[in-house]
Amino acid sequence: MYSLQRDHFDDYLAYRMFDNGVPFATSLDQLVIEHVDSQAEPCIQAADFAAGAVHLRYRENNETYYSIIEPGTTIALDFFKGRQK
Repeated sequence: MYSLQRDHFDDYLAYRMFDNGVPFATSLDQLVIEHVDSQAEPCIQAADFAAGAVHLRYRENNETYYSIIEPGTTIALDFFKGRQK
């Protein structure tokens, strides 16, 4: 089940990248998506923290951690509203 979810996630990422014109690769054959353990990768831990802070802010209305990252945050893409100019 987990492998199938991961495959669907990879497909979604590829679709969104090409749909939005992100120039990381010119074809799906050139696209490489690597899944790593966040406990072993400090940069992934930071991304997990930021994602968790945003999750708490918008799902639980809890700004405890969001208030830490908010001063250094710029919203460049709102999933529901599209790109901001």
